[in-house]
Amino acid sequence: MPKASFPPLSVSRPSLLSNRSDAGFRRLLYDLFSLAAILEMARREFARRIGIAPSQYSMIRLVAERHRHGGITVTEITNTLQMHNSFVVLQTGSLVKKGILTRTPNPRDKRSVLLRLSKKGEELVTATAPAAVLVNDFFFGWMGKKDVERFSATVAKLVEQGPAALDTLRSALRSSAGRPRNIKDTARRVSDKSAGI
Repeated sequence: MPKASFPPLSVSRPSLLSNRSDAGFRRLLYDLFSLAAILEMARREFARRIGIAPSQYSMIRLVAERHRHGGITVTEITNTLQMHNSFVVLQTGSLVKKGILTRTPNPRDKRSVLLRLSKKGEELVTATAPAAVLVNDFFFGWMGKKDVERFSATVAKLVEQGPAALDTLRSALRSSAGRPRNIKDTARRVSDKSAGI
């Protein structure tokens, strides 16, 4: 028979608990997983429509934002989309071969190049624009301006915390390999260290 305290809590900070329960927090996580899945399905639909991979669709949308300002570097794409540099190099190289992106020397840094949309790339982005407006207005249009600002700030903070959270997880699992009971203590030590405590 399960213990009364089972399942164990997934968080410990008071701000994440309600009446000593993490049920609300877990519901938030499930909703975030569902949201991520929905966004990914939408991205796949856009990518499929123009014959490229979902990750490439995100890249050309980002390049489009900087298109009129001279272009964007691979490093900037890597940092914005939280992808590995080598993966971005591979995927943007593929887009160049397909004639969707172009490379030009970076006048500010001779070690890098600037990526811009080709004429074909512009046409592909333009072709998906009406559908993008339709789905984004439907998906996010219920929010007021203040809602959007708060939501944007919250998501940006979560993304900012993400790499450190993953490092904490990996360190905890590595330090307590074969000793599951010590994961909590290890995670707390790593978390305290990363927080400067």
